[in-house]
Amino acid sequence: MLPCTAKCFKAFEVRNLLSTREPKSRPVCAVIDVMMGWTADVFKIFEVPIVGFFTSGACSAAAECAMWQARIQDVKPGEARLLPRLPEDMALFESDLKHRPHGPPPGGPPPLRGAPGSEKIGPPEAGDQPHWMKEVEGSMALMFNTCDGLEGPFINYLANELGKPMWGVGPLLPEQFYKSAGSVLDDHEMRTNRRSSNMTEDEIVQRLNLKSRGSVLYVSFGTEVDLTLDEYLVLANPLEASNRSFIWVIQGGAGRLDPLRHLDKPAEGSYFRSGLDNKVGKKDLIIDGWAPQLLILSHQSRVDFYLIVDGIQQ
Repeated sequence: MLPCTAKCFKAFEVRNLLSTREPKSRPVCAVIDVMMGWTADVFKIFEVPIVGFFTSGACSAAAECAMWQARIQDVKPGEARLLPRLPEDMALFESDLKHRPHGPPPGGPPPLRGAPGSEKIGPPEAGDQPHWMKEVEGSMALMFNTCDGLEGPFINYLANELGKPMWGVGPLLPEQFYKSAGSVLDDHEMRTNRRSSNMTEDEIVQRLNLKSRGSVLYVSFGTEVDLTLDEYLVLANPLEASNRSFIWVIQGGAGRLDPLRHLDKPAEGSYFRSGLDNKVGKKDLIIDGWAPQLLILSHQSRVDFYLIVDGIQQ
C-alpha cells in the first residue's frame, strides 16, 4: 500500500513517486479516499489497481444510491416517501431534499484547483447521481469504515447494486484505543492540532467520573455535517427534557449554513447553545469547540448508543 503523507495527495507528487519505482516494486493496490478520487487517474497510468475507501458508513451511501435510482426529485410537505429496495425501511421527507451549502472543514487546505471532482462536494441535488459513484467507477472494490455487524445489509445492498466486492473494515480507530483495555485514553497523547475549547480534558474526566457506567449520551456533528437552527432546537428540546445525562459538542459556527463558518467563535445567525447550558446545570455537559472524542468514547460512563455524524463511527 502506497505510503502517502498529506503533500503526496497532489496528483503530480503521486505521479513522481510512482515513476521512480520499477514496475515490480510498485504497489500491488492503492486504497484511496473516495473524496480524493482524482488520484485514481494517476494510479491508472501506472496500472495500479484501486480500492475506494469510504471514511463514513454504508447506510448513507445506500440511501443516496436508492434515492437516485428511484429518481426522487420532490416530496410534498408532510409526505414520507419510502426508498425502494433498501434492506431496511427508510423514508425521505421534504427537508431531506433541501440542498445546503457544504464545504471542507474550516482551517483545512482548500480543494486542489482543477482536480477532477473538486467542485463536487457534499450531498447530490435531488434526483442527481451521487458524486461518489463517478469517483468509484474505476475501483475494483470498495471499503467502508464500518463493520458487517452494524451495517452488513447495506454493504451487501451496495455490492449488489454496483457489482463490486465490498467490505466493512472498521471502525478504524487509533491503535491506542484498542490497547487501552478499558482505561481512559488521553487525546493529547495523539493529537497536537487541537482547536479551542471551553473544557479541558481533566475537567471532562472529572465530570464523567461522577456518572454511572453506560449512562451518558454523546452527541457530536463533527465539522462538515451541520444542522439548521431549527434542527438544533428540535434536538435541544428533548435533550433538555430528558432525564439522561449527555455530552453535546457544539461548534462555534453551528447552525450557520456557510462553508466558511469559523469553528473557534460564534457567528451571527449561528446556534450557540441558546442558554441550554444554564438550563441543564451540572447534570449535563456542553462543549463549545473541540472535544477529546477518544477520551469520551473510552470512558466507562458513556452510553452504549450515541450519535456521531462526520466523526468516528460507533
